[in-house]
Amino acid sequence: MQIISVSHETAPLSVRERFALTREKQLKLMRSLYGSGIRSVVICTCNRFEVCTSSDSDLRPSVMDITGCTAEELERYARIKTGRDAAEHLFKTAAGLKSMVLGEDQILGQIKRAFEESRERGFTDSELNTFFRLAVTSAKRIKTETLLSATPVSMAGIGLKAAKEALGGKISSAFIIGAGGKTGSIILKDLAGACQVTVTVRRSGAAGGLPEGTRTVSYTERYKYIDEADLIVSATSAPHRTLERGRISLKTRKKRVFLDMAVPPDIDMEPDENTVLINVDMLRKAAEENNLKKADEAKRALPIIEKYIDEYYGWLERKKLYEYKNRNKDKSSGNASGTACNA
Repeated sequence: MQIISVSHETAPLSVRERFALTREKQLKLMRSLYGSGIRSVVICTCNRFEVCTSSDSDLRPSVMDITGCTAEELERYARIKTGRDAAEHLFKTAAGLKSMVLGEDQILGQIKRAFEESRERGFTDSELNTFFRLAVTSAKRIKTETLLSATPVSMAGIGLKAAKEALGGKISSAFIIGAGGKTGSIILKDLAGACQVTVTVRRSGAAGGLPEGTRTVSYTERYKYIDEADLIVSATSAPHRTLERGRISLKTRKKRVFLDMAVPPDIDMEPDENTVLINVDMLRKAAEENNLKKADEAKRALPIIEKYIDEYYGWLERKKLYEYKNRNKDKSSGNASGTACNA
């Protein structure tokens, strides 16, 4: 097993945003690897980029081609893990032990979706299938048998808390771009009913399922509604900025927070005495304080991870033994046939 990883543990936001591939680019990377005989799963989240394969071939040329990074940058910011180290890395990642917010729940769903999409397209093999199945099973058991996720905390929750503190504890009105995504929907749910919330929609009829009282406006008119809001949130997976410097017009003088929960960043603006910009890397300290409280539960998760890694390598050994016996059996059959013919 082999994994190339770029995450909040190894790279700053300015670097991670280059590895935040669109779904099209993720598929392009897997197709490129598949063309070289390498089966893979690519995981892209706001804080990490992972390429997991069952091959020991060099993955770097394909990664550099798709991401545009140089060999020097990959050497500096990426971590290449193999064998049991790779297994431990992914199993811990699936359980939320590698997340900026320890024990957060989103990563497991993201890993499951990435694996299923790869498997459905034929980009995996039996080793990856078993590997990911056991990683997911291990993570689910950790969530059941430890208190790691007993009081769920997400980056969205930490971001919203930081925004409230910057605004003196009160938010009168909020404007959200990307409320349909996982992070944006968490923030919307927390704000709904507590203040006036406006969200953008890209097309008519796309506002279904929003909390009662939520106002919807066209995404193309987003700049018109920023001035009235105390809190402006953007949490999209778009490869481009959703709010651009020079187009943001703030006429009303009051305290505002721009909360950018996206990687690559959505918001391009210059903070001033009345305007605060918060991005995911600025939330690291708050996440670390949360992690200290959950450190003991994280230790309880480690034996569970080891058990399932052992199970994977036990399965792998049995698979190799079965294949070895079959090869020898085929050779023996071939030799027997040859002797009969010569006779």
